[in-house]
Order: sequence, then C-alpha cells, then structure tokens
Amino acid sequence: MASENARCLVTGGAGFIGSHLVERLVHDGFRTTMLDDLSAGSSSYLSEAATLVEGDVRDAGLVDDLIKDADYEFHLAAYTSAPGSLDEPQICIEINTLGTLNILQSARRHKVRKIIFPSSPAAPGRQVVRRTPAGSRLPAPIVQL
Repeated sequence: MASENARCLVTGGAGFIGSHLVERLVHDGFRTTMLDDLSAGSSSYLSEAATLVEGDVRDAGLVDDLIKDADYEFHLAAYTSAPGSLDEPQICIEINTLGTLNILQSARRHKVRKIIFPSSPAAPGRQVVRRTPAGSRLPAPIVQL
C-alpha cells in the first residue's frame, strides 16, 4: 500500500488492535479515520493524529459517507463478547453480519482499493479441544477432526 495521500478508514479503530493499527497507519503517512461506537474501545487508545467518528457500522448512511472518501478499509468493528452474544443475539448479528454487509456494499459502490478484514487466529488450522465448564452458558466448542 502506498501511503502518499492515501486515505484509510478503520472500523473498530478505538479498540486495542484497531488503535495500534491506526497508530501505525498514521506513522506511515496515511490519512486515517476511525469509526467506532466506543462500546468496547477506550478513549485512552485514540490517536490524536487520526479523525474519530463516533458511530456504528449498522448505520449504512454513515458507513457510506465515510467509505466514499477511503482508499483502504480495515474492518475490525465487531460484537466480540461470546457471553453477550447469548444475551443479545440480535444485536450481535446486526453488528457482525449487517454491519459487515454495509461495509462491503459501500466499498463496492465507491470502488475502495482494498478491504482488509482480519479474523480470529483460532479460525484456521488445528483446533484445540477445550471442555465447557459444567453450568456454563456458552455452547460447547465445535471441533474439526
């Protein structure tokens, strides 16, 4: 990625990983905007050299307005609480699925050069079998053998 005049949008930019990414992008000369609802992130993580837009990936209009000015989109915004996803499954699906759909549709419409969508390091490769504690509200893990 060439940083000269390139613009980046980082959804979830106020989170731990997102804030480090934003810091690096700014250091490398990218004009960077963060979209974050600050539900899991921290204002102490925020880079003063980047623009923070407090909002939600479920807001298709906001996402579209921000992506139209981006060359690259780093999509880290997510509902990450496994116990919370059981308490609020609708919100979890809206953020993780519909929010991602908003990003993808806007990126296609505005011809964003690249979308970077990281995943859990546990997703690919060999899975570790862990027992779910008795009485846990979490579902047992799915294991590929």
